[in-house]
Amino acid sequence: MNYEEILPPLMAGLKQAGLKVGTPFFVRYGRVKIEDQIGEILGAKVVILLVGERPGLGQSESLSCYAVYSPRMATTVEADRTCISNIHQGGTPPVEAAAVIVDLAKRMLEQKASGINMTR
Repeated sequence: MNYEEILPPLMAGLKQAGLKVGTPFFVRYGRVKIEDQIGEILGAKVVILLVGERPGLGQSESLSCYAVYSPRMATTVEADRTCISNIHQGGTPPVEAAAVIVDLAKRMLEQKASGINMTR
C-alpha cells in the first residue's frame, strides 16, 4: 500500500491550498459508500477516500481515490463520485496523485459538484 507515500503530500497540499482539513482516520472493511455517512455525520463539503486495491487484482500495492462533494446518505449516487485509480509507483506515482487530488478538491469546492456534475 502507498498510504505512507500519498498521505503526507496530500495533507500538506490541501493545507497549502487553504482548505480546512480534518483528521485522517481508518475505516476497517469500509466500502465506498462510507463516504456518504462520513460526509453526513461531519457535515463535510468534500470527502476524500483512499482505498487499497483487493489482493488478486494484479496490482495489490495500488490505491484508488474516491472523492465526492457534499455526500449524504439519502441523495448521493455513484455518478456523484470522482475516482482516481492506479495510484502506485508503476502507475500514477503517489506524490503526483496527491497533487491531482488537491486540484480536484479545489475544483469540487469551486463548482459545488463532483462526478458527472463537474465541468472540466
